[in-house]
Amino acid sequence: MDKNKEKILIYFENSVGFVNKLSKLSDQEWQSLTENGKWTVAGIIVHFISLDAFVLHHRVPYFKKGGVFPKEPDKDKIKHQSLIESKIRKKEDVIEQFILGRRSLIVAINNLEDELWKKNYKINSASYTISKYFSEYIDYDIKLFHKIKKAINLK
Repeated sequence: MDKNKEKILIYFENSVGFVNKLSKLSDQEWQSLTENGKWTVAGIIVHFISLDAFVLHHRVPYFKKGGVFPKEPDKDKIKHQSLIESKIRKKEDVIEQFILGRRSLIVAINNLEDELWKKNYKINSASYTISKYFSEYIDYDIKLFHKIKKAINLK
């Protein structure tokens, strides 16, 4: 197995554990604003559900077959929709959906053959390997998880 693939899979599995622990938050903590006031804890997790689904359906299959990658959705629109949904959906349902989606992503990443990890792919105007793509995805994950930790005073 590609060493980067293994690290990526371990990270994503650990992210499931982190989000699962958020089920212990009070409703007030769940709806806590991050330091910039643009996100709530709930909004971030709903946002990841959308992102994971996009990657699962509009990135992973194209790593397998090549070709032109679909355009990314409007990021501001997704963020806005995530914040709206996070106010009306139950915490337990959001966490369960995140875990199911993230685990589906883990399986899909695991099923990407090792030789695909060496290829370069053109997404929009940038060139990526699968490792680079998921490393940037993880960096974004970490950035938003850090916002959650600060919002709920978790070290």
